[in-house]
Amino acid sequence: MLSGIHIENIALIKSADLLPAPGFTVLTGETGAGKSILIDSIGFLCGARTPRDIIRTGESGCLVSGVFDGVTGYVYDLLERSGIAATRDGQLELCRSMTSDGRSVCRVNGRVTTVSVLKEAASSLIVIHGQNESLALCDESKHIGYLDVYAEKLPDSDLSQLISEYRSAFSELTECEREIKSLTAREKGAAERAELLKYEINEISSARLKPGEEEELFARRERLVNAEKICSAVKLAIRAVNGAGAGKRGAAELLMLASAKLSELVSLVPEFGAVSESLMNLSYEASAAAESIAAICGEDIDDPSAELDKVESRIDIIYHLKLKYGENVGTVLSHLEENKAKLELLKSGAGKLSELEASRALIVSRVKDFAMKIHAVRERASRLLEKDITEKLSYLDMPKVGFCVSISPREKGGICAFDINGADDISFMIRTNAGEPFMPLSKIASGGELSRIMLSLQTVLTTAFDAGTMIFDEIDTGVSGKTSRKIGLSMRSLGAERQVLCVTHSAQVAGAADTHILVEKREDGGRTETVFKTLSDRERINELARILGGMNITENTVRSAGELLITEDGSGRQL
Repeated sequence: MLSGIHIENIALIKSADLLPAPGFTVLTGETGAGKSILIDSIGFLCGARTPRDIIRTGESGCLVSGVFDGVTGYVYDLLERSGIAATRDGQLELCRSMTSDGRSVCRVNGRVTTVSVLKEAASSLIVIHGQNESLALCDESKHIGYLDVYAEKLPDSDLSQLISEYRSAFSELTECEREIKSLTAREKGAAERAELLKYEINEISSARLKPGEEEELFARRERLVNAEKICSAVKLAIRAVNGAGAGKRGAAELLMLASAKLSELVSLVPEFGAVSESLMNLSYEASAAAESIAAICGEDIDDPSAELDKVESRIDIIYHLKLKYGENVGTVLSHLEENKAKLELLKSGAGKLSELEASRALIVSRVKDFAMKIHAVRERASRLLEKDITEKLSYLDMPKVGFCVSISPREKGGICAFDINGADDISFMIRTNAGEPFMPLSKIASGGELSRIMLSLQTVLTTAFDAGTMIFDEIDTGVSGKTSRKIGLSMRSLGAERQVLCVTHSAQVAGAADTHILVEKREDGGRTETVFKTLSDRERINELARILGGMNITENTVRSAGELLITEDGSGRQL
């Protein structure tokens, strides 16, 4: 529960501390005293979006901090998942500040955190209900949440597990639908893409390209262009080495002759032996070189021009393929392999689509099965909720009002339509007079009726909320007299289970509280400030008399106020 709250520079509040007691506490005061400022301050602490003009005029920023006792393990687990190591001593401090430029800083136990973490932690500690929340009852999209909260807390309820399993299956269905949609979109026009792929594959394949072929063709073209020059040089080189026919010796024969002549003189000049051998080796090398030249250029090309045309034609084919498919032969061949893979994928697409559709049918069956089980739980819970709410409404002087939970399967085009919550459309309906048909809340419920329905719902769902503190902001608007008194007694009963704070203008509600806090304005240094004061029994009676009597407070008014003040034994109190 909220054990203490400190507020600085929020509207009329300069600096104030409030120490709410356990049980049922009411806050009263003149209109404009600052009761709504307190609710706004708590909302700000809980992470609500708050305009900058909430900051007290002339101040550079505002701050609200709150200390909570009896904190559950869920909140600590949340904080640890968010990287905040909070001590598990059952106490937690939340703090939020905002500067005049709109920047806010959130802290949990002194550690800076995000607004989202603060908001989630606060939602498990405190729940605020005001007239807007009563109006939220008219929003049918929220009704399924109310019913599920109630159903989950029923004895032997397995709704939480069913919803978890359903959402897991629903997630699979969503993913399967996404894949089918994507594959179907790809299949559209697949035939045209397949024809294009086949054309490109055939065009590249028929060219029979080889890696490195282009470089070989360029070299071949260069030799063919210079074929005459090469042939003339080769012939000259061979004649120089081997001779030009009869009577004309070549270099190889002359070297051999020189070697032989020097060899004959070795006995006279021994040094000629090495020279003779060297000349013989040179003769052998010259002959080998002539053979190599003949081998390299030995191909017999009858028509070099025709061969050059063939090479040029091949180079031209490769050039045009490169323009379409890549910068070189390697990239063109890579494009060929990619197209083959794409074509195979297109061929397998139809089979994959059939597999996905079969899988979807199985998943739909599972989703539908879980949805039907969830529907059955909700049907049973709705009857019990109707009974509980009707009893509460009867106590709150609405005995003729009937409350009904309408559950209908959601359909789209004659097919069951699923969403994250199942396949149910849920609507809270009421009947204000016997014999009249049930109608949606938004059609016939007045403000006072909505307030009482909201209070009834919150009373019934008390055990379903983890939050230890519940705040009601003038939800008794539109009712008075005996009904107001019963609302106060209902809140007192609710306070036995939770800490309840209620802002009210009703003496009947205020008199039922365990603790009474007065919100009033005072002047200090020429400026108006809002302050909080916990009232004694005498002060409570005076405040109740003020609410009852307005400007003319008589002894009878004071006596009536004392009768409204509930003692521990349930009787009125006279002072």
